[in-house]
Amino acid sequence: MKKTGRIILTSIIIIAVSSTVILSIIRASSSRELIKGIEAGGIEVTEEVIPTVKVYVTGEVMQPGIVEIEVGSTILDAVNACGGFTESASSNINLVYALEKNVTLIIKTKNDGGGAEVIEKPGDAVIVDTENGLIDGKININHAESDALCLLPGVGEKTALDIIAYREQNGPFIMIEDIMEVPGIKESKFSKIKEYICTE
Repeated sequence: MKKTGRIILTSIIIIAVSSTVILSIIRASSSRELIKGIEAGGIEVTEEVIPTVKVYVTGEVMQPGIVEIEVGSTILDAVNACGGFTESASSNINLVYALEKNVTLIIKTKNDGGGAEVIEKPGDAVIVDTENGLIDGKININHAESDALCLLPGVGEKTALDIIAYREQNGPFIMIEDIMEVPGIKESKFSKIKEYICTE
């Protein structure tokens, strides 16, 4: 009787192990088929587009410039993207302040009273950075690269590239009004950006 019981128990264990192995093989096979289906175009896979903002970071950071970060990223994220703070940077800054749109971020020194200034309109800032085409708070449309042009109200990457392509084909803009010769920039858009651009 005991021997029969052991045989039955052994049989049950063998069946259970076999079932587990078979299920594993089926799952692995299904996964391979799913991967093959994706590779063959049987299943459409779409990548999630993460919205970003462009921030011009200047002042007491190691590498001032324009950085692109995710919407809702913090001042600390923007500063870290520029190599971190200098030794003279203020420590009186709300590092978790969320950046939701294209802005200018100025990190002040301890001697200037400290803190950081977030400026939404390019024309409100006094910035001298000829390398990026930003002069006295205005963007030089004859020299600015795409990242700087995208700081202008209503100007996205496509329009920025159109501006660059136009000046490369036709030479520099003589007056700021000449930017309306660029496809996609009419009077309504020009009225929004005219306070923030210059040609020299």
